[in-house]
Amino acid sequence: SAGTKTITLTVLDDNGCQDTFTASIEVRPHPTAELTISSTQDTQCLRGNTTQFISTGTTASSGASSISSYSWDFDLNNSPKTASPNSSTSNSSSISVIYQSAGTKNARLIIKDNNGCYDTALQSVEILEHPTANWVTADDRQCLNDNSFAFNTSGSSSATSSSIKNYNWTFGNNASPANATSINSSISGVTYSNYGVKNIRLVVLDVNGCTDTFTNTVE
Repeated sequence: SAGTKTITLTVLDDNGCQDTFTASIEVRPHPTAELTISSTQDTQCLRGNTTQFISTGTTASSGASSISSYSWDFDLNNSPKTASPNSSTSNSSSISVIYQSAGTKNARLIIKDNNGCYDTALQSVEILEHPTANWVTADDRQCLNDNSFAFNTSGSSSATSSSIKNYNWTFGNNASPANATSINSSISGVTYSNYGVKNIRLVVLDVNGCTDTFTNTVE
């Protein structure tokens, strides 16, 4: 335990004579490290997201006026490290990180107070893979009148341990329908009121809330 400790040394020689020396030492308590993730960011999709780590709850020990440094490692035990930044030492109690690969990421915070005492906290975050979006059509060039396009999501796929929730289509200028959302892998009967190159965009949404987008053209 921490606190003032009394140390007594008694020296006894062969003649039976002795002397005693007493002194005190101070055993300092450690600070308390606490590491959390902002909001609901402990599980999130890989692309377009930032994970904010916060040391809220971290406290200096009794007799220490402040935390002097925060040493962060955001991709502990992974090689190669895929966090940006992957480590940092600063006097900041929070920091934002972008991960560049999916998987379970283990973050470590080591704090040091102005007594030189340390404490460590660990926190994990799950970075989810995205689905893959792709569409094909049997005929990507047609005459304007009396024709319609049919599209299929062949080549689209869900991430591991996930499934596709729906397909969101945007069919380009002067299309009927202009857009559609469906759980089906194909859609047909898309017509146009004028000729030209049309940009067809497919956004695939999975049950984790992760998306992927694929765009190509028909004429």
